[in-house]
Amino acid sequence: MTSKRQHLQDREEALLERIQNLPEEERRTFYRRLGEEVRHPGTYTFLNLLFPLGLHHFYLHRRARGFLDVGGVVLGTASLIAGAPILGLALVLGVVVMELPQLSRARRIVAEHNLALQENLLEEVTSGKRSTPVHPSYF
Repeated sequence: MTSKRQHLQDREEALLERIQNLPEEERRTFYRRLGEEVRHPGTYTFLNLLFPLGLHHFYLHRRARGFLDVGGVVLGTASLIAGAPILGLALVLGVVVMELPQLSRARRIVAEHNLALQENLLEEVTSGKRSTPVHPSYF
């Protein structure tokens, strides 16, 4: 765990140095865009407490994972109502088991997301081209 934390910290420091070396106008553009798109760990954690809804995944633009959670809970609930309790419980518990670790790693997940966002924004600002966001994979 420490090596992951150290790696994240090293990336942050290198990124900060690159940002500080930007011309004033590019730096302003970078921080303006960052303020619009940065995600907050507290919001992610709150949404994660509602894990069957998958809202925390949508918050980080991880739509496929969000729909997986929603689909699992909807199918599980429908199975329970339709008289297939084993399948229904398995689906709902499967979502719960997949999502519980996200609670303990919420700060790191959001930090990785925000770091990837900053790296993409920096690339966009310096190249003048829009890029497709690259989100860290924690699927």
